[in-house]
Amino acid sequence: MIVANTILVDQFYIPAIADVSWDFYLPWLNMPGPLLYLFLLFQLFSIYINAQPQHEGFTLAGKITGGDNKVIYLSYYDEENQSAKTDSSLIKDGAFLFSGKLKNPAVAFISLRKREAIGSNATDIIIEPGNMHIDLVFNKFTDAYMTGSRLQDDYELLRLKGNKITANHPLLFDSNGYIYKDLHDSLAGKLKRVNDTINRIDYAYFDEHPGSYLTAYLLQYQARNLSADSLALFYNRLSDHLKNHVVTQTIRSRLKGMKVGTVGTMAAKFIAKDTSGHDFYSGLIKEKYILLDFWASWCVPCREQSPFLIGLHKKYTDKGLRIVSIADDRDLAKWKEAIEKDKTNLWTHVRREVNVALKSKGMADEKDVNDRFNISTLPTYILIDPYGVIIGRFQENPAALENLLSSIFK
Repeated sequence: MIVANTILVDQFYIPAIADVSWDFYLPWLNMPGPLLYLFLLFQLFSIYINAQPQHEGFTLAGKITGGDNKVIYLSYYDEENQSAKTDSSLIKDGAFLFSGKLKNPAVAFISLRKREAIGSNATDIIIEPGNMHIDLVFNKFTDAYMTGSRLQDDYELLRLKGNKITANHPLLFDSNGYIYKDLHDSLAGKLKRVNDTINRIDYAYFDEHPGSYLTAYLLQYQARNLSADSLALFYNRLSDHLKNHVVTQTIRSRLKGMKVGTVGTMAAKFIAKDTSGHDFYSGLIKEKYILLDFWASWCVPCREQSPFLIGLHKKYTDKGLRIVSIADDRDLAKWKEAIEKDKTNLWTHVRREVNVALKSKGMADEKDVNDRFNISTLPTYILIDPYGVIIGRFQENPAALENLLSSIFK
């Protein structure tokens, strides 16, 4: 029984609502008894509803068309027990039902195979407290139609915008919107520009919905595409609950790692193979300013800056500048060919080496030069002073780099 402050009026107890004045009640006090009785019932019901605890459960009813599977799975993070949870539901006549406790929105993966996140019969969705419904088609789970989750509606709208863009680039993406695994290196520059366009759709959503759970979820995937300042800006706008949520764990790790390679920190020493296959050790460069040029033969914006770098080399080498270019290339022949074609063989060139086995396990690769300097965008230029301190970091503003060098070498 709920006890509230009341006002006695003509033998009826009217709940006293703090933010409703007597001006609200007065017109009703002169009405006939039956109408007054209905009014009072409505008021009591309203108080009862508002006093109830927030809904902490969810149901997800669904239908699947096609296939002969008997079981379907739903995996999501259980906040109460702070662990991943996987539920199963029998499929009967194409229908299934999931239910459980849920205080806040959560990312979930619904699939025909246990704990499968990617595939034709798996997709990610946003579930929320309340009643939801989802329609699935066998082998086309990414085309799921779901109702009852406002955040899922937002997510679908973002995906539709992205799908429209990928559909216009059949040489880069398959019919499901996935990048071709055997994509030719010559298309990498175009792929980056298209991906940048798609990413900006997410960034616009982050700006408009800074406290949204969907923002937190998508931000973890965008972490490697954002500068340290931009990532920190979006992260700091989140609620305290989301900042400490498991969904932002990768973002917190990323932000911590982003302190590496920033202005004012000591530059990491590294060893990498040069064009002759010999080891180059950055620590051997003494009493010089070092400009690290992170680029790739397939990166069109990088190649466009080759004349700019040649100009810096000619202007400042005799004054104490040393350029070291670090390429993110798999194909050695194309790497060397690009150096010759762009006439940048005037300075040291080395190549990034990646331990795929370590990366696949989520482990740190100490030999990955790009990770040592937190490189997520090409081209990136890092200027190091003779004491080994990073004094400049530039991406799409080479003019700022030129201004810094001219102020150093007056």
